[in-house]
Amino acid sequence: MVVPEGYVAQILVPWGTPLSAGDSWQPDQPMTAERQASSVGMHHDGMAGFALDTDNASRRFVLALNNEYIDQSALWAPQGGPTNADEGQRPAEESRTEINAHGVTLVEVEKTPVANGRMYRVRAITVGLPVRR
Repeated sequence: MVVPEGYVAQILVPWGTPLSAGDSWQPDQPMTAERQASSVGMHHDGMAGFALDTDNASRRFVLALNNEYIDQSALWAPQGGPTNADEGQRPAEESRTEINAHGVTLVEVEKTPVANGRMYRVRAITVGLPVRR
């Protein structure tokens, strides 16, 4: 990636980033349905920023990420791959984990002079989230 002079590139919220303070993620950590429901989903194919303050729209906003699809190889790498991915019955826990990796993640982003950006949990919306009418 080439970043023009005067600009800084920073990864903000990759897959697996915990959405609550104090949690951490390690590449070799097995993913569970519960852990995935409280983490950033997989493969963002679209995103949009929504200003929280019109005077500082580019400094403080909610970033909405569409978590479009999953990569079973990456999701299940710590356990050596998914169970019965091509044939047979899948374990319910694996199915729930994969479902929770889809959906929408909303993250509040605040650009600061030193850190170039801080993140705060706002909400993870998955297909399993109850919706009120």
